[in-house]
Formats: sequence, structure tokens, C-alpha cells
Amino acid sequence: MVFGLGIALSVFAGSSAYEPVEFKGVLIDVARNYHSIQSLEEIVLWCDAGEVPFIVLHLTDDQNWMLPSHVVHTVDANNANGKPAYTRLELLRLQEFARRRGVTLIPEVDMPGHSSLLVRSEPELFQIQGSESTNCIDFASPKVRERMNLLIAEVSELFSDSPYFHIGGDEAWYPNAEKDPDFQKAIADLGIGADTHRVFAEFVGEMSDAVVTNGKLPMIWEGFGRDPWVKNRLPKEAVIIAWEGNYYRPQDLLADGFQVFNAGWDPFYVVNHYPFDLMTLVPLERLVNYDPQKFGLVQRTEGFFDPISAPASNPFRGVLMCWWEGREWYVRDVLGPRILALGLGGPGGLSYEEIVRRSEQIQAGLGSAVSAPESDVRELKSLTTGKRVIESHERDPQYGVNNLTDGFVRDDRYWLAFPAPMSATIDLDVIESVSRIEVSVPLPGRGVPAYTVEWSLDGERWTRCVDRSANAEFRATGVYEDSFEAIRARYLRLNLIKSSIHPSFMVRICEFSAF
Repeated sequence: MVFGLGIALSVFAGSSAYEPVEFKGVLIDVARNYHSIQSLEEIVLWCDAGEVPFIVLHLTDDQNWMLPSHVVHTVDANNANGKPAYTRLELLRLQEFARRRGVTLIPEVDMPGHSSLLVRSEPELFQIQGSESTNCIDFASPKVRERMNLLIAEVSELFSDSPYFHIGGDEAWYPNAEKDPDFQKAIADLGIGADTHRVFAEFVGEMSDAVVTNGKLPMIWEGFGRDPWVKNRLPKEAVIIAWEGNYYRPQDLLADGFQVFNAGWDPFYVVNHYPFDLMTLVPLERLVNYDPQKFGLVQRTEGFFDPISAPASNPFRGVLMCWWEGREWYVRDVLGPRILALGLGGPGGLSYEEIVRRSEQIQAGLGSAVSAPESDVRELKSLTTGKRVIESHERDPQYGVNNLTDGFVRDDRYWLAFPAPMSATIDLDVIESVSRIEVSVPLPGRGVPAYTVEWSLDGERWTRCVDRSANAEFRATGVYEDSFEAIRARYLRLNLIKSSIHPSFMVRICEFSAF
């Protein structure tokens, strides 16, 4: 086993206008895809080596409830993974394993949304009457609030070392909740200007108060709208995690004086879309060079085409990298190097090359890895196989541009091109006759790529030979083939425009083949 690397490094040293961030952590989603205690221990080792002191465990969601509890027992009976929740002993031992390596575990209990299993376990208590929602608890109900207060106390005791408690608060969907008698009373009690959204904010405030009462700092997703009433209701100890901006823009959170952690998708999200095996993440080199005071999004929603820089007078107080829906067999090759990048990269930190070198060193020193299920692999030999790809964009050891020409089509190995539009040029070494082009995409998610292909003799003058710039043709095989009159080419250039899969600015290509 590899523990610390003995690195004495201030990762935010240098001539920055900001003070170092106060918090660095990685969130592990154990509620969508199962993570064994073995894989969680390996994540602790990566955090130790990368000097990342916090791990947030996302323990509850619509798919699985991995939190042991006497307050809401038997919820895990409906777990989609068919496994029970972790035991108290397992989590206590995991905390001790982490503690000895300078890492602290933070619990997250997602509420009031992402709570399908609670609603299914006790619909008479948790279901919102008159609403189509089946995954949001009746947060206006005094009885529900009493139960959640007890749950917070129970979990706070289980994670006694953690200075934080994450209560969720994101993506709560509760249409027509005003039909529920509990909501009608709660709205009336709140007075003029109150509505269901303000009841939501009141619930978040009450749960945050409960966290403070139990001696911890509440962490909350940006999941409520901009409202002076909300700011006055939340305790001053609350930390808001900016992640999307569709509820409360990060620049507004900062301007309104909140303590904010930066969890922007670009570069801090690592998503393996449930139930597909399909990654959304920025290239590792991009993460290595992150600025903790810049918030970015990969989906390029309105207002977020450029990263948002925090003001020096009120910067982001921390950074949180989120491993959403990840499968444990990707911990070593995908998540591990990114933990090192988070902890040892950034301003004044290590280079991409050094992060890759240290990652390889740790991977070699670890014991057996959690094995991935066997995937279909198709060997494909063509004129481009093994040829050099001329790259001018950010690199990634797992999803890099060289996957375009490795001669293998497999759904877990592809070039993840971000941000599109983006091009890759293949040098065929010699002038070849080309009359057919194949572009292969991973099957999970069934994405349709939009692209063009050009050819050149000298690498300077280019002629188009394939135009799928308006491609809407779905291919069940994942292979897009175009034949044309033979040309003589030394270079081929693949110009990626967009993908039909969200986010459209991220295109995944398994193989680029010429015949």
C-alpha cells in the first residue's frame, strides 16, 4: 500500500491576489453506484498522497440509501444495488482508517429532494399530498422535520470528528405542493410574500440550525433562489456550494456575502452518468491548471460561456471535486489522478507531467484493484492505426486524443473532446490513397456526433471530404461511415462540432479510421 508521498507543498503558493482556500475536498457518490469499503479506503490513500484533507460521502439518493440509521430504519430494503446500507462499524472503521492518514469524512444526507427511498418507505409520512413528486419529502410537515432533526443528530454522532454536515438541498421538485395541508399552513405561518419556495428555504434553514446545534457547520448545495429573506434565514455558519448557477448564480452568492465553495463543473465535476458508463469530465491537464477562484461550467448555459472570477474582497472559501455516479473500478485510473491534481495542482502547484508520474507511481504500489466487468472490444486496423495525432489541446491519460488511433473500439476508451468545437490531425507518415472514413462513438448514451473531415498533402491546404456538420443520423452500431472518390492524402483532420448528448460541447470518439 502507498500512503503519503511526504510532499511538503503549499499548493496555492505564489503571487496570487487571494489567500489560500480554506477547504479542499472530494465528494464520493456511493448512493448511485456501490463503492466497497476497499475502494473507499483506496480513495483515502489517494487523498493522503494528494494532500486533500476532506472526503464528503454522498450517502443517500433516489437509487440507494447507504446510511445506517435507527431513525429511518429499513429504508435500504429498496436499494437498487441489492445491497444493504453500510454498517455503523464499517463507517467507524473507515473513519479511523482515514483519521490516521490526515483525512476527515463528512456525511451528506440529501434532503428534501433525492429522497425517493424515504417516500417509498413511509409514504404516509413523507409523501407530499397532491404533488406529482415522488422523490421529495413533505418538508412542510412538522412531523417530517422532527424526524429529520433526529436523523441529523444521529448522523452527527456517527461522524463525530467531522466539522461539517452536508444536508443536500439541490434539485428539489415539488409541483403543486400548495395543495398539501402542511404547505398551506406553513405558507400562512410565514406570512406576506410566502410561497412553497420560501417554505423550502425555511426547511433548509431549520435543518441548518439543527446541524449547528449538533456542533457542526452546515454545507448546502446552491438549490434556492436569490432572496434577501433566505439570506436572513440561514445561519451565518452555513457554507453554500456553487455547482450549477441555475438557482443562485455564484457571483450573486458571493456578492450577497455567503461563504461559498467552488464546485463548478469546469473543472471540478467527474460524472459517470447513471445508469450509463459515460464520463463527463474535463481533461486532467485542465484540472491540474485550475484556478480555485474561477467558476466554470461544461454545459455552456447562458451567462457561463466564460469562467466567473470571484472578487478578491470575497473569494471562494474552498473547492469541492465531485465524483458523481462513479463506478468503483474507475477509482484508480480516473479518480485517483484527479485527486492528486486537486491537491497538488493549481496555482504554484505541480505540472501535468509530474501529476501523471506520481499517479503512475501510486498505481504501481497499490494492491489489487476492483475489477471492471468485461466490455466488448473490437480490433480495427486501418491507415490511421498507430499513427501520430498532432494535438494542440489539453491532455488526459485516460481519455486523451491518442485513443482515436489505437486500433481498438471499446466503450470505456475514447477521446473526450472538450471544449468543442475541436480538431485533431492525424499524420499518416506517407501519402496514402483514402476512399472511406469511419468514426466510431461509444454506445452508452447513444450520442450522435456532428463533424467534418478534411484532407491535406502538406498540412497547410485543406479540402473537405466528409460533411456531417448537421448530422442527425442515429447509428445503433455507433459507427458512422462515409465513402467517396479516392484521394491522395498525407494528413487527415477530424473537426468535431458538437454531440447530441448533454453536454453538447463534449464529444466522445472511440476511433477514427481511414481506408
